[in-house]
Amino acid sequence: MAGDVRIRLLGGFDVAVGDRPVAAGAWRLRKARSLLKVLCLAPGHQMHRERLYDLLWPDLERRAAANNLHQVLYAARRALTGAGAAGDVVVLRDDLVLLGPDGGVAIDVDEFEEAARRASRDGAAAPLPAALALAEPGLLPEDRYEPWAREAADALGARCAAIRWGLAEALRREDRTAEAIEVLRTLLDADPLHEPGSRALMTALAAGGRRREALAVYEGLRDALRRDGGADPDPRTRRLYRTLLAGSVQQREEERPVHRHNLPAQAGALIGRQRETAEVEALLGRSRLLTLTGTGGCGKTRLALAVAARRTGAFRDGVWFVDLAALTEPHLVPDAVAAALGLQLPPSGPAQEALVSQLGGRELLLVLDNCEHLIEACAAVVSEVMARCPGVTVLATSRELLRSYGERTFRVPSLSLPDPGRLPSLAELGRFASVRLFVERAGEACPGFALTAANAAAVAQICFRLDGIPLALELAAARVRVLAPGQIVERLDDAVSLLGRGSRRAVTRQETLLAALEWSHRLLDGDERCLLRRLAVFTGGFSLAAAQEVGAEGEGRERVLDLLGRLVDKSLVGAEPRQDEVRYRLLETVRQYAAGRLRAAGELAATEARHRRFYLALAERRDHEPATGLSGATSLELEADYGNLRAALSSLLRSDPQAALRLAVALWLFWSERGRLAEGRRWLDAALAAAPGPSPQRARALMGQGVLAVRLGDGSPLADIGARIVRDHEGRSAPAELAYAHYQQAVLLWMRGAWERAREALDRACELARAVGEPSVLAAAAHTEGVWAVCRGDGAGARAACESGLRLLAEVRADTGPFLVVMTPGYVNEEDAAGQVSLYFEETVLAGRAVGAARARGYVLAGLAWAARLEGDAGAAVAAAERSADCFRALADPYGRSLALNVLGNICRSRGDQPLPRSISTLPWRSGARSATAGRRTSPWAVSACCAWPAATQRAHGCPSPAPSRTSRRPTTSRAPPTACCTSPWWRGPPGRRPGRAPCSPVPCGWST
Repeated sequence: MAGDVRIRLLGGFDVAVGDRPVAAGAWRLRKARSLLKVLCLAPGHQMHRERLYDLLWPDLERRAAANNLHQVLYAARRALTGAGAAGDVVVLRDDLVLLGPDGGVAIDVDEFEEAARRASRDGAAAPLPAALALAEPGLLPEDRYEPWAREAADALGARCAAIRWGLAEALRREDRTAEAIEVLRTLLDADPLHEPGSRALMTALAAGGRRREALAVYEGLRDALRRDGGADPDPRTRRLYRTLLAGSVQQREEERPVHRHNLPAQAGALIGRQRETAEVEALLGRSRLLTLTGTGGCGKTRLALAVAARRTGAFRDGVWFVDLAALTEPHLVPDAVAAALGLQLPPSGPAQEALVSQLGGRELLLVLDNCEHLIEACAAVVSEVMARCPGVTVLATSRELLRSYGERTFRVPSLSLPDPGRLPSLAELGRFASVRLFVERAGEACPGFALTAANAAAVAQICFRLDGIPLALELAAARVRVLAPGQIVERLDDAVSLLGRGSRRAVTRQETLLAALEWSHRLLDGDERCLLRRLAVFTGGFSLAAAQEVGAEGEGRERVLDLLGRLVDKSLVGAEPRQDEVRYRLLETVRQYAAGRLRAAGELAATEARHRRFYLALAERRDHEPATGLSGATSLELEADYGNLRAALSSLLRSDPQAALRLAVALWLFWSERGRLAEGRRWLDAALAAAPGPSPQRARALMGQGVLAVRLGDGSPLADIGARIVRDHEGRSAPAELAYAHYQQAVLLWMRGAWERAREALDRACELARAVGEPSVLAAAAHTEGVWAVCRGDGAGARAACESGLRLLAEVRADTGPFLVVMTPGYVNEEDAAGQVSLYFEETVLAGRAVGAARARGYVLAGLAWAARLEGDAGAAVAAAERSADCFRALADPYGRSLALNVLGNICRSRGDQPLPRSISTLPWRSGARSATAGRRTSPWAVSACCAWPAATQRAHGCPSPAPSRTSRRPTTSRAPPTACCTSPWWRGPPGRRPGRAPCSPVPCGWST
């Protein structure tokens, strides 16, 4: 009987019916066994025949694969019935191949999962080893090279890792620390990147007095992560490491955090989805990957958000929503997920690999919305997450299945419908979900609307003919302001006839939605139709100004506000109030429909051209330095319109490379300040390649390329970029611009560590600037000289350079644009009277800003404070830092002011200053300003500055791995004051300095952002 069938996959494939095994030769076809294995591993033990074709016969035509499937099904049934099983163990029904559709088939993998669930629920250690023992033999070792088996084996390994971690936690709760340590070591042997396991092992070892071993666990994890994807351990692991360094084993990082999420607020209650919400929530409890499918407008996103909102307390690391509707580039899917979670992906290596590495130790629910247009990229990311991140659950919405291993699906149905032919009572009719939705939305459009005996038949007909699709119902309900329900039914009949189908029942749900959109479009006047189709070029949301410039021409722009309001009233455009403006958005299904209309009208090229012009002008308006305040590079407008800016840049690269270069130049500071470093670098590379001719814009793009490379920790291209900037200016009759090019080259060469060449470039810049009388270049060069002198430990030289820079700034013409590239020292070594050397990370070296004379004065004053600090003149240092802060305060520049206050605060820290200077003592957060040095003074007050590069850059150029400690004992050999904490040959020391290793332990360079 079918109930006697037992299938073993762990340790090797074996089937028995009762006590009678199925002999290996009984299968006749090897693929008959493969079919059974695949069905055992499939969710629900069923699979669509098309998916089986792809797995078992990927190289065959569909007809040949179908013939093979029938032969294999026959062979499998024959082998099973020959051992006494019933004939319905494996069946083909409605294109689905099912294993044991009526139950009665026992599979050892299912038994393992059930044992693991029971053991995890109990929370005790005792049941967990038994669950692990079931999986110990491994999954289908004879099929380890089959892709479908390898994916399942990876998922099983991740499940076992989660069980081992749970076992270790249970053992720790039971004070069986030694056993917990052994379990955790086994876990990390199998998965060296398992961060929760590493943290648990560090804590257990430290609690047992084995602190050195605990620190070694962290170092092994850090090295493994960097080899694997270039990432560092997550913040909780780093906090635990610092805690252990400080000699404490308190586990603050293990405290349960406040549940977090980024779920968008919903405009109204979810109507008629109580049963679906409960079903989806139950499915999520049984599967780590659930995809909500259905046609556009059926309510997949609303249902997913409702379920996610109910689960915010179920995941330690929160619930995170990723809207993919506006994303058009498949390779940016990992970046979009990382951005939603607030993760920073490393610049090098595959983004997907880096994302998975950072998610490995997290427990969260990831909601991926609108996957269908990026289906392959989404499936690739999800498959990796499922295999390697046991704590991550994925809830996806898509019109198409992801087809990833372990995926369960839930097709979102239409809302419940009445039968217009057998109309129920008014009370019963009002309980149908489709009717409730229509009546509520109609009441919002026309206050006072209600379901009555007079309109009940028409309302029921609307819901029935629109097939209960929420979007279609909302579009229809929006018309009750101008049409009675009976009139809506008449026009809906006309729209359905447009589909060319004679039968109402022949209309599919997708076509029904199209009919609703066609009908709604027909009710628009000519101007409304024109604006709606032109709005289809926007990616994501857009502003009123954008709609006016892109959606109309000439005097027609004045009518856009009115037309837009009418489209909002008719539910074709959504309005999203923000803090300082209202933005607009087309639903994706409406946008796709409108885009078809735009192409049919022959207006696509002209509308896209207006779209490109508008966003180029927007970016360039924001890319300037106002008299006071900040530039608009980080404004909410650019962030909100980033999807449109991406689309414009991509389009310009194809149609107008010079304009593409202008847009990339206008955006590079935005990329830098918003942390989109790797993506910005890719766009700049593409724009420079598309527009290779020399131009002022190209020089700016090259400098931006250099800054982004520095911020990414890649110093390798800096010398070449500097040379290209100079080459682009040579041969042009603009000696002042050539002088500035040499100045930029000097900055990049310094960041690269080519000290002699940097010195030569800066001297050449000064020579050319003096020849043509260009004070801006001379002032910028003096500022750079001051920073270099600080980094050499030359306080007197730094003071002279800064004072010269202040005099030169007074000579800069008022109409001179931004010219001074902001550079600051990165960190300091301080030595106290006892000979203890301490390292303090203080500032970013190359911030990326270029500022004009007013702001440049503030930065030069900050450099003057550094110079006085080096000379031990505390009073002069404080005075200069306060003048710098006052300068930036007057300019309403929070970036500059924060730097000046940081310099001032570090002066106070260095000398244990009491009382605090006025600039800091008036701040509300002043109470923590002295915490770093409370009760400690440095005597003599010895400070030396160090230029800082990212650790990744040091490694790329041969620097040894930095030691983690903050302090080191002063060596017995007398040496000159240290000037840089970098022992690589890349550091040769500035001209005039004695080569050799600085007398302090190499430590991670400070690269704050």
